[in-house]
Amino acid sequence: ECYNRLKGKGVEFTELGTIKVSGPINNEQCYCRNCVLIKKTSNGAPVTVNGQFGVKANCSLAEKIDEFSTQLGLKGMDGYGAVQACRWINNASCTGCVGKLSWHGTGEAIDLATFDFGGQKVKSTTWASANPLQANIARVGCSVFHRVLGPAFYKGKWTHFHFEINHGSGAARCATGKP
Repeated sequence: ECYNRLKGKGVEFTELGTIKVSGPINNEQCYCRNCVLIKKTSNGAPVTVNGQFGVKANCSLAEKIDEFSTQLGLKGMDGYGAVQACRWINNASCTGCVGKLSWHGTGEAIDLATFDFGGQKVKSTTWASANPLQANIARVGCSVFHRVLGPAFYKGKWTHFHFEINHGSGAARCATGKP
């Protein structure tokens, strides 16, 4: 059903089904179910990871990425990816990093750092030196995704946005900071 919605919107993607994600983590094997390789959103914006074309993500996350891109009018976006094991070692699991709000291990979260507005690329940064478009990225992100963590949340350690879909657990959260 999700695949059909993406097709109907004109999103460019490849169906991957259920794929094994790197692991196991603490003896738990991680899987991305209803996984897709999203290449371009319905408004033609390419989705890349570290400059490489295409992002593996749960189909529902791909729908949210498309909605986010369309609302912002993006011409492209780049980040660190969706489907991957949790990057934190202590108490990590496939269904979230304990105490860290991460669902990368199931393809239900993505980290994005660069947003192409057509002629103007915005790389997320600390609010002290933020481009005014970063506030709009945060606002739209918080209206589309279940959880959004922005550069202020990371207290200067990282400068990306973490976007996560509602996977049925935990309260919505928008921790992006203010310009």
